[in-house]
Amino acid sequence: MNDWTDAETRVERAQQLYERGRWVEAASELRAAIEINPYNPSWHFNLALTLEAMGDYELACEAFGSALRLQGDDVETLNCLAVDLTRLGHYADALEHFRRIDELDGNYEPSYCNRIVTYSEMGDHEKAELMFYRARQIKNECPLCYYNIGSSFYARGQYDRAIYCWREAVRLDPSHPLANVRIAEAFWAKGDRAQAREHYAKELASGRTAEVGTLLDFGELLMELGELEEAGIAFGKALEQASDDASVHFCLGELALRLGQDAQAETHFRKVLELDRKYPSAHLKLGEALIRGGRVQEGAKQLILELRRAGEDCQTLKEVGKLLLEAHRCRQANLVLRRVVRLDPDDPQS
Repeated sequence: MNDWTDAETRVERAQQLYERGRWVEAASELRAAIEINPYNPSWHFNLALTLEAMGDYELACEAFGSALRLQGDDVETLNCLAVDLTRLGHYADALEHFRRIDELDGNYEPSYCNRIVTYSEMGDHEKAELMFYRARQIKNECPLCYYNIGSSFYARGQYDRAIYCWREAVRLDPSHPLANVRIAEAFWAKGDRAQAREHYAKELASGRTAEVGTLLDFGELLMELGELEEAGIAFGKALEQASDDASVHFCLGELALRLGQDAQAETHFRKVLELDRKYPSAHLKLGEALIRGGRVQEGAKQLILELRRAGEDCQTLKEVGKLLLEAHRCRQANLVLRRVVRLDPDDPQS
């Protein structure tokens, strides 16, 4: 087998590995093929897509750049590069590549669709809407356009308009990932927890593997609704996927506190601190678990550790002060609550 045939074989193997989700191996095969023949733009493009799947957007941009140097007028490559530049927060560079697409093909709809995200993240929502309407002139019913402009409306607190757009995305593409989750978030932000619950449930019933963050959010909503057993199921599924995620253990610890399971709460909050010693409120919650379990002195020490981290966070300070009172550390509690009054004298609860 000569080198050129070997390179083609590696590319074919990379495609098979990519389809099986073995992205690191796929990238390795593509790099080996490119080393043999660095002049095939599609191989650089495929490497970039593989790196995207791995979440390495910096290297993906480099690979898209290599493809463009070989084929600088390819609008799909320009579009993909602009999307990744947006993910990295390089908005000016992203817009420059989108403008290049306009020069090459003013009817390339994905460039307008994706510019909705770029302008939304820049806070320029008027231009985001302009891109939405320009995209619709080319393709009237694009689920991704509706999804993207929905995020713009949500960022502005226009929850009803966001819900409408995300429902349109689901209508046009019933399998659209996360649209139901976003609808749930908007209903929750409006205070309609029943509708939020319904849409989280729809996403979990879709058959797709739910993201850990979605499971945690759903569990927190269920806790607000007082459905503690169901919340435990959601948190348990998150734990199965990410047993070393500090956020998962924090949520399980909060649930254990609500259930009066102080020993379990202590275990989870200690695990949080083992995984991330700077996790917000972890010392506070561990202190609460210890105080509830009758280990007042140990709990008070954890509250003091939380105080060192809290800075000027009034809500945390108030919680620490309340727990210090429960721990009969009246002098320390008084100092903390006075600090709250100084920071926020208009708060009626101070």
